[in-house]
Amino acid sequence: MDKKIYSSEIERDIRSAVENFEIVLREQVARNQRMRAEREEKGAANKTGDPVPNPNRDKVIIGTAAGDGIGPIIMAEAERVLKAVLRDRLASGSLVLSQSKASPSKTASPQARQSRTPSWQR
Repeated sequence: MDKKIYSSEIERDIRSAVENFEIVLREQVARNQRMRAEREEKGAANKTGDPVPNPNRDKVIIGTAAGDGIGPIIMAEAERVLKAVLRDRLASGSLVLSQSKASPSKTASPQARQSRTPSWQR
């Protein structure tokens, strides 16, 4: 990949973002390893051969929630990407995308509800 040289401020921001992303990835890998070890311990304890008793173990459900403001726009694009990347698993039924039906709070003030609507939609 060719590296284009940007201003020093942009380069600093890019390096910072990469460093922060690496931290997040390493934390998630450590978390996954901890969870796997816990499942294996439980599996050894129940001696069923199943690390975690789960009647839906062959089906993964990914829940999505669009939220307010620009969230629905971003989530629509995220779901489009997920559907493209995971099309085989979705087609086989081993994975399901589940959208939250929650709506913005009806108890919020009119100003707060209006602020959730992007200005270009008002």
